Amino acid sequence: MHCYAREIVNEAKVLLDHPGLEITSSVTTLVIQALLSCCSKLVKIAEKVCPPFYCDCLEPQGKLSIQGCIQYMMERRAVIYDSSEQHTYFLHGHKDGRLILFAHDGLEALHHQYWYLHENSPLFDEDMREMLTMTMYPMLLLTAVAVMCIIDRYAEDRFLQSGDVIKFRTNPYADKYCSLNLSMEAACNSILHHEPMKLYFQYLHDKGMQLLSDKLGFTSPVLVYLPTSLDGMTQPSAAANTTTSHNTGSHNIALL
Repeated sequence: MHCYAREIVNEAKVLLDHPGLEITSSVTTLVIQALLSCCSKLVKIAEKVCPPFYCDCLEPQGKLSIQGCIQYMMERRAVIYDSSEQHTYFLHGHKDGRLILFAHDGLEALHHQYWYLHENSPLFDEDMREMLTMTMYPMLLLTAVAVMCIIDRYAEDRFLQSGDVIKFRTNPYADKYCSLNLSMEAACNSILHHEPMKLYFQYLHDKGMQLLSDKLGFTSPVLVYLPTSLDGMTQPSAAANTTTSHNTGSHNIALL
């Protein structure tokens, strides 16, 4: 965990132009504590936001015993976790009749609620709003893994109030994050999906910024940065000359 924290600090040093920052154990400990706090808050919000989007595809239609119901939902979970079946996969969605990868309504709702409306969002900071000009896919990845945690809790009936809650921790969700990371990288690099995903990620950010603007009373236009490579979808761009003024109200899913 400390190794991962050092990588984060090293990237921040380059991105924020602070080469003199020493990577001590105190610094990495603070980063780890922040990550754990972030995950805890994210999954807490997810437990409220996500179930309505997934209960219909998990719940049995007829009456079953409690154990039978859990067994049925665990089987249904395996179905929606099967990424080879793109039209039923729990992270993909349909927009205007088209399949868009990583665009499920439940994933989008949680993404906006946490990254754009929660008071601990980095976008509540003015400097970060200037740097984050589109949704970075690591942000959506963490949101996606939180959705998985909630589906696991729902399928196994192990929510917070159960006393045996499934915790949003490194084991097993770090491996799930890495697996989804590979899938998203492959999709972003594919000729078929790169352009729709790029536009959808921009839509996610534009809609999120509109929600944030409404919440905080902003009226200024949002800066838009449309990346041409996977690197541009992985970390914020600090180059001011790559952005153009854009009004969030005029950008909608019809672009897809």
